[in-house]
Amino acid sequence: GPGPGERTAKKPKGPAPVWQAKPRSVEAFYTEWMQSASPLQLAHCRELPARAPQYGPMAKLGLRDDVVALLKRKGIERLYQHQVEAIGSVLDGEHVVLTTSTSSGKSLCYLTPILQSLAHATAPKAEAHPQPSTEVFEECSAADTGPRFMYLSPTKAL
Repeated sequence: GPGPGERTAKKPKGPAPVWQAKPRSVEAFYTEWMQSASPLQLAHCRELPARAPQYGPMAKLGLRDDVVALLKRKGIERLYQHQVEAIGSVLDGEHVVLTTSTSSGKSLCYLTPILQSLAHATAPKAEAHPQPSTEVFEECSAADTGPRFMYLSPTKAL
């Protein structure tokens, strides 16, 4: 037993809650969940089969050459269809809320228009078609002293 001043950890009563258990099939999860003492109001459960990715035309967005070059340097050669649609909407000034699965490129949908705007703001004004600059995102105009964007990010992935 425990010595003086020591405590033993209390073991939880019953099985671990369904959402804390080890991974298993959707069907097994659903069955156990519905049989648990406190089901969480699940009305429907369906496992969707995997499908091939759908890509969209990046050229449709009219991104600056230096923005496209930066994306390519980061290993982004093409965009998913939902990214092309979302980025296009943001560039058109629309409000966008995007819900897709984990690691499907949602952040890029919001960051690409910011890069486009920053690249446009730092481009030389005298040239009608400025040459792409590899340092365009590091340049900063003395007149631009205030914030231009506020990006909120969750502190923990869900």
